[in-house]
Amino acid sequence: MELKKYERGDIIFLYILDCGNYKNHIKTHWVKFVPDFFLPRFKPSVLEEIIRDGDTVGKVVGINIKEFDYSNDNECQLFIDGIKKLKGPDDTNIYIEDSRKYPIEFLKKINELTELKFSSGYNIRILNLPILLRQVYKSLGREINCTDTLIISDERKIVLDIIKVLTEEINFFTVYGIEPTLKDEFYEEVLESTGISIFQPKKIDKVIKNYGTVINFSNKIDVDNFDFRNQSVIIDFSVEKPLKSMQKKKKNILYIQDIILESNLTSKWVSEYVNPELFVSINGIETTFSQIYTNNNFYFIDDYVRGFIKKKGII
Repeated sequence: MELKKYERGDIIFLYILDCGNYKNHIKTHWVKFVPDFFLPRFKPSVLEEIIRDGDTVGKVVGINIKEFDYSNDNECQLFIDGIKKLKGPDDTNIYIEDSRKYPIEFLKKINELTELKFSSGYNIRILNLPILLRQVYKSLGREINCTDTLIISDERKIVLDIIKVLTEEINFFTVYGIEPTLKDEFYEEVLESTGISIFQPKKIDKVIKNYGTVINFSNKIDVDNFDFRNQSVIIDFSVEKPLKSMQKKKKNILYIQDIILESNLTSKWVSEYVNPELFVSINGIETTFSQIYTNNNFYFIDDYVRGFIKKKGII
């Protein structure tokens, strides 16, 4: 798996504002004096065309000014109808601000009924792992393979893809999260695909201190009994970030929440740096990350690691 160079492709995407941002846009001038009670719940509208290098690559739209009940089929349909109303014949991708608050089944329904694709961002995160880890360990003044590596995920494809991109850097992996009845089959799959034998412990809390590098893609982790080793590097690419709370429990771990990429867009609404989901929605292609995201801030790796060393002491 290799990172592809930037190409435009045939991607036109819809960027849907969160209702709070849309309402703030609506409530200007005299409308700001109108009580929310009188505002409609749904008001599909195109707010901006998104430009890059003189070409239109997407549009920012608003659908709902107020929150709606995700369990109400009628309100869900009105939201989807709003998307379909604004969707152009060339639109292919969709990005919804704060989409994590929506039930996964509702997002699948949007995809099915609008034929617009969501991007998970998993591929671009995985493809950037070797570069990310090399830069982190270089800044720490340590070798990337100086410590054992733990991958946490219940999705076989994600684990296999991670191992494939890291085999040139690391030659031993522990995997936790695969369904117990599938462990033997998965062991053989990894061995056949990569030539690498993996270790799959029954209980992770007994061995967690063995690992200096932890890569997590799982939302379902009981961290109560976790006790990471000192100076661990934690890459938490899961959606719900269950390992984020470990920073309070273990002060001297280096925690990275996500990677950020440069959007290269001209837009009032889309920032200069965006998350992997939005970047792939814009580009449909992978590239190298620009910064990391953790604790609600963007950092260049050298700056983040220097701050970590200064705060926690030299590693």
